[in-house]
Amino acid sequence: MVAWRGRRSESIAIYRAIVAHDSMDTEALTGLAQVLQWEGRPREARAALKKALAAHPDDGDAQEAWGKLRPMVSPWIRPTVTTWGDNEDNSGEAAVLAAEDGPFTFAAAYRNTVGAHDVYGHTQTDRVGLNLTSPHLAFRADGGVGFGEGEYAEAIGSAHISATLGPMTVTAGGSRELFDETAAMIAAGLTQTMADAELDIGGHLTGTFGYATVSSEGDEEAHVDGHHDERVEGSMYLWSSAWHGLALGAGAHGYGYLRPDTTDGYFTPASFILAEGALRMSVGGERGLGGTLELGAGAQRIAAFNQPASIKPAERVNAAILYRFAPGIECGVNGGYAVAASPNATTAAAAAGYRGYSVALAARIIP
Repeated sequence: MVAWRGRRSESIAIYRAIVAHDSMDTEALTGLAQVLQWEGRPREARAALKKALAAHPDDGDAQEAWGKLRPMVSPWIRPTVTTWGDNEDNSGEAAVLAAEDGPFTFAAAYRNTVGAHDVYGHTQTDRVGLNLTSPHLAFRADGGVGFGEGEYAEAIGSAHISATLGPMTVTAGGSRELFDETAAMIAAGLTQTMADAELDIGGHLTGTFGYATVSSEGDEEAHVDGHHDERVEGSMYLWSSAWHGLALGAGAHGYGYLRPDTTDGYFTPASFILAEGALRMSVGGERGLGGTLELGAGAQRIAAFNQPASIKPAERVNAAILYRFAPGIECGVNGGYAVAASPNATTAAAAAGYRGYSVALAARIIP
């Protein structure tokens, strides 16, 4: 009851005093683990639950608590395969193998793309990372190397720090990645360096902000010029509380490139803004089978340099299904379809008619 009133530190002290008097008190150990989990201290919670289950392996409350905590603290492996395409003859596949053990992470990805006029491109990235958490602060970082077309290699990585105060979480950091959305971008050898920030207030108000530079070095011997552009972007969404798994939202997001260069092999609009209403529905989750559905509809405005802006309707749908075969083994499928801004079109009117889809299969295995 003390923890439910927000007095978690006092609750932890009470539980620890009980356990100090009786180290096999499963009820106190399970309660201690629950409060530690609420405090963002999952590994301490695991230690408490391990003691509870060692004392009474058949305790139902301890078993249920461990079933919920186990995915958060145990090593896992997650393979993912994705395919995508659009109405501009862009398509591709990607395979990712990610793993986590304690604070350490690893990810390897291969991406193959095909563009208009049979332009091909592929990239490979390998990285290792570190995640550190405390009740109010979290730090995550990774670094590695990205290979494009087997012809160039770039250092990649990211670092972000998050601070939580009450219901508000603020995250800030930066990253450097291959800009490999389409075959044309891969062929141009583009990389993206970005500074970004996020705001989340209880899941009801979310915002993202970013500034990025997109560039390639070029090739003097092949008489290929390098490219350099800058982009600003942001989003803000407001969501209602969920009612029987259903939440309503509204918001906007957009971006714009700052330099009027239309010869760099990808679309660089002066601005793109999308305003929409959204609906999100979640079902299941605790029974081994869960799903989410998100719908969005609104209007988008796309303006290219020295061209009239185009305003058209925009809509999207995203859905996911996750099934847990057994404790520690789950798989899922997710996909989406959207009418949004084109990454390749050279006019605002053509860009506004873009349609794309993606489908992914993923699994998560806890050894």
